[in-house]
Amino acid sequence: MHTIPAPRSLSLVLLSILIPASRSPGEAVDLRLVPRTDDPVLVDVRLELNLEMEIVAGKKRSKAPFEHLSEVEFVDEFTALDQPAAGDFDARRSYLKWEETSQDEREDNEMTGVRVRVTRRAGTLSAELDGRMARKSELERVIDHAESLSWFELPAEARPEEPFLVEPESLVRVLLDVDGDVTSSKAQLELASVDDAGLATLTGTLLAAVRQREAESGQATFQGTCTVVVDTRAHRLSSADWKGQASLSLAGGEVTTNGKGTFAAQLSFSNGAAAREALARKVVYRDVPRTLDQAPVGFELPSHWFERELAGEAAGSELFSTSLHGDDFMVSLEFRVFALEGDSADSTIDAALATLDEQYDLHEQKPVSCPLGKGRSVRFRLDDAELGKVESLLELYPCGRDRLLRVQLLGKGDGFDAERKAWSKVQKTLKLRG
Repeated sequence: MHTIPAPRSLSLVLLSILIPASRSPGEAVDLRLVPRTDDPVLVDVRLELNLEMEIVAGKKRSKAPFEHLSEVEFVDEFTALDQPAAGDFDARRSYLKWEETSQDEREDNEMTGVRVRVTRRAGTLSAELDGRMARKSELERVIDHAESLSWFELPAEARPEEPFLVEPESLVRVLLDVDGDVTSSKAQLELASVDDAGLATLTGTLLAAVRQREAESGQATFQGTCTVVVDTRAHRLSSADWKGQASLSLAGGEVTTNGKGTFAAQLSFSNGAAAREALARKVVYRDVPRTLDQAPVGFELPSHWFERELAGEAAGSELFSTSLHGDDFMVSLEFRVFALEGDSADSTIDAALATLDEQYDLHEQKPVSCPLGKGRSVRFRLDDAELGKVESLLELYPCGRDRLLRVQLLGKGDGFDAERKAWSKVQKTLKLRG
């Protein structure tokens, strides 16, 4: 005779069938990270830094708060793995956003919107910008960042209550947006849990030391609690969170700077459709404040513009360029300040235009104005033996009581036309500071 179970017993039977068996407490978990082709991964990074700074210059000592926010977003795509040899790869990293704000002032570099081709051969990484150019310092920074394409090694067998040590240098570099060297990185992690989706949570502590590229001496240390989540089914990182105490010491010339405070860094990953949608979005370039060295003239340029060094006779000018429209010929803005030497700004501008009229076929001459005052604008074409025909827009403005500012936009084709149209927005930000 068969016994029909009571409703409560039946529900327990069904529950036991629907819920998968839990992982045995001591069962090993494979945490290794394995890259894949044709599976783009979107990475979002955010760093907040709050320090109390002490600056010592000779006998003077001062204190001030320092706040910094960095937000970086990029997509990684592997196009070839283990070719031509095991461990080699070809990849592409697309920087969708690289924004840095210090003390409420934007300090974005020119890497937003840049795509980087990365190759690793016999353990050595190389990187090349795809159709763009950048300063040497930023290119070196991108190459250092590329170490994170493979992230860091995690054990093939991890168990709860069995801590393990790792050296996540690439994770530290990305989380802290390091512009320099990671001199030390040591983390002690432990497997805390694995959920039904195969997400393994690792908890522990992470201590790192970094040295800024431009600092003559000194370093910064970051120490705190760290949580890393690994997708054990896809074998990739899912998220990372690191927060704690930060301290730094810098020395340059007769000035020393020390700071202590807190930091919080977060990193998240999304793959597949989310990454493809991010790649399809229009890139946004924030306007970044700039100031000339020749005179206290400030203005704003979109972040894809960057400053370039000049030599020889041109060393008296300051040059900013953008390769947004291609790296075969960059569009450039040249700024130069001249002393009036007792003459009025109007008479000096008239004389300068008369000289240009003798050399070039001038057109579109017109009066213009900006916060610096009223000036003149003119267009003409340069015929350079090496560069060929180059379009030029030149504007002259008073710069205070005794100086004159010359601004010249140089470029070719559609790139020049696009930046000439955008110049009117930049023009409105020209002003004396201080």
